[in-house]
Amino acid sequence: MLSEAWSRAIFWLLFIAAFGIFINRAIYLYRLMRLGQPENRFDRPGKRLSTMLYNILPQSCSLKSLRAGDFAGLGHALIFWGFSLFLINYIVFLFISDGFGLPGIRENIAARYFTFALDIAGAIVALAIVWAAIRRYLMKPVRLAPSGQAAVIMAAIFLLMIGHFSIEGFGIAAGGSAEGSAQWMPVGNAFASFYTALGAGAVAETGERLSYWLHYFLLVGFLVYIGYSKHLHIMASFPNIFFSNLGPRGALTYLDLEKATSYGVSRVNGFTWKQLLDAYACTQCGRCHANCPAQVTGKPLSPRDMMVNLKKYLLHEGPALLAAARVKPVEGQEAPPQPEPREPMIGSVMSEEALWSCTTCRSCQEQCPTLIEHINKIVDMRRSLVMEQASLPELA
Repeated sequence: MLSEAWSRAIFWLLFIAAFGIFINRAIYLYRLMRLGQPENRFDRPGKRLSTMLYNILPQSCSLKSLRAGDFAGLGHALIFWGFSLFLINYIVFLFISDGFGLPGIRENIAARYFTFALDIAGAIVALAIVWAAIRRYLMKPVRLAPSGQAAVIMAAIFLLMIGHFSIEGFGIAAGGSAEGSAQWMPVGNAFASFYTALGAGAVAETGERLSYWLHYFLLVGFLVYIGYSKHLHIMASFPNIFFSNLGPRGALTYLDLEKATSYGVSRVNGFTWKQLLDAYACTQCGRCHANCPAQVTGKPLSPRDMMVNLKKYLLHEGPALLAAARVKPVEGQEAPPQPEPREPMIGSVMSEEALWSCTTCRSCQEQCPTLIEHINKIVDMRRSLVMEQASLPELA
């Protein structure tokens, strides 16, 4: 077994490396987002904060979608609340409990109640993940596109819960918990009984340590993976809801034809930074897709696919745009021309036929749990087609 000094060193080196990769990715994504045009979304901060808290803490954003036969919103809310408790536990463990040493029950009633709540939350999260997997991969709702990344995230969360219970179970079996502590870990106690029945009591201490390290490796891997996966919304949904539109619903952005230097959006950096942040915040839940009247009637429009494609397109074209942004113009000369995109945005993000299929009814925006604003993007691309490319749909 590793000495305590080596264990501490490995623990913190892994954490610093994973956190460094996470921050580096976050900074890169922020730089890509800032390629967008300026937009003032900093007014009325109190209203913005209350909107964000109302949507996220009680999970109003997810629960508003509850329907007979579709309880996915409740499942998401349970996972969010349960995992939030584990996040608090991880923060306490890292920065209060000396950053190492197996988390034990402290001799105060508040810690014991928290441990009990954590056990119940972990069980609920694990069951919710199992149900989500059955629903996504066996029942296959139309609004959910096939996704291997979703399977990775669900498996990671499920294994984090099992790892937590395994640490508790082996710890109890090894006699490492204080007297009377096991009753505050109902699920961990059940794992301990299972391990003891298997005859693992003799190696319980080794099992506890092994479970601890596997749990920790999975946790830091989860931290790294978020920024590269479709679950980027875990990071982006909070600011996206904070910066959501507080103006009248359905109002389009004003285009001053006399002062404008471009008419609509044909390049990805023609969108505003908030419109690009929308792409990061998409959960790919498909509620916009399933409730779009154009999609329901067989037309090629999919608000969900538009947001997924916009993020992919930004990641594809972004490096060249960032490189061009670093080239500063010589004083007295015009700024160097922007690099030509490798692929046209209109056609890659959404086809012209799909753009003209939109009725601008805003059903997609009403359904979206992260308050993404789809319509202005569609209208901006339509403006470019009409006023910059003289491309209009054929009349029936």
